[in-house]
Amino acid sequence: MGKFFSVDNMLFRFMGRVSELIILNFLWIFSSLPLFTIGASTKALYSVSLNLANESEGSIIKDYFKAFKDNFKKSTILWLIILISSLVLAINSIFWPRFQSALGYFAMIVIAFFIIIFLLVIPYVFPTISKADISIIKSLKLSFLLSMKHLPYSLIISLLGILFIVMNLIYPFSIFFTIFVGISLYCYLSSYIFNMIFNKYPSNNSNFNSI
Repeated sequence: MGKFFSVDNMLFRFMGRVSELIILNFLWIFSSLPLFTIGASTKALYSVSLNLANESEGSIIKDYFKAFKDNFKKSTILWLIILISSLVLAINSIFWPRFQSALGYFAMIVIAFFIIIFLLVIPYVFPTISKADISIIKSLKLSFLLSMKHLPYSLIISLLGILFIVMNLIYPFSIFFTIFVGISLYCYLSSYIFNMIFNKYPSNNSNFNSI
């Protein structure tokens, strides 16, 4: 009986982790409401998620807002770059299919290629700047190199994100799951993979000089 009510009991640990993810999810949503802060919010979410996945825990709320304030400008600029890139790809995806010509087909192949690269690379951006204090250009370059170097992991991370998005599109009621825990759960699960990748560079983890 005493063992069942122990704080080390698997059920208690599971419920504790779920409650932490729920708190993280709401922190991300509320701190992202101005929209331009989504970059800083996502960076903060990954900073905490990477620690949780690595079992090096601290104060969820305190660590989140510390990470939110750190490199706020850099995170915001990266978010704007991602947003603009997304809009450019979306506009071109709508525009070129209207041209039933060789040029239109060729343009769609090129766009499809860039969309695939985009989906593979972008998930790395905020975990990377959460792990290393590097410039914007370096973070984008590093995200590309890591995603290509660890392509199987990159595919899993991207497909996991697509699965969450498709789930919300097919099952509208799943939006409640997303609001309560879905976003932080995705980051938490993907953080296990990111930690496996980052741990391959233990001696140069702060600057990834070995890449």
